[in-house]
Amino acid sequence: MCVADWMKMEDTYFKNVNMQNTCGLWRELNLEGLREQLAGKGSAYHVVMHIIELKQPTQLKVLLFLSNWWF
Repeated sequence: MCVADWMKMEDTYFKNVNMQNTCGLWRELNLEGLREQLAGKGSAYHVVMHIIELKQPTQLKVLLFLSNWWF
């Protein structure tokens, strides 16, 4: 599998998962609006770029949440 195919597969997986099973947790963290913004991004790259642009406290919350959710 070439790198381009791998990236397409990763982006497709990310969109399909689309954080569906975690909506309640995003709400509890008061990040529901951000979840909707991230879900609308076209690729994992754009999600990461958006997270990088957040203020540090929110950025930390999101990164810790996604890290715990992903693993």
